[in-house]
Amino acid sequence: GEYGYYALCNCKRLIEETKKCRMAKKVKLESRSKLKFSFYMFGTQIGSLSIILNQTNVIWTISGSQENKWLNDEVNLPMGEYL
Repeated sequence: GEYGYYALCNCKRLIEETKKCRMAKKVKLESRSKLKFSFYMFGTQIGSLSIILNQTNVIWTISGSQENKWLNDEVNLPMGEYL
């Protein structure tokens, strides 16, 4: 199997649409890489989940209720420094 880390962003208490749950990590990639991740977005009042590089470059996004199970996806990350 594959090993990695996890982060939980529970947005249950974010009532206002403008509120966000943000996770950030400064990373320097010296070669092309992949970010593999799982997400669960099922139910009412589901917002959006996005992967954003350097605060403005949206490279992946999904919105609204999805299947009632954990889903997996991955995105390619080019070389560079990211915050």
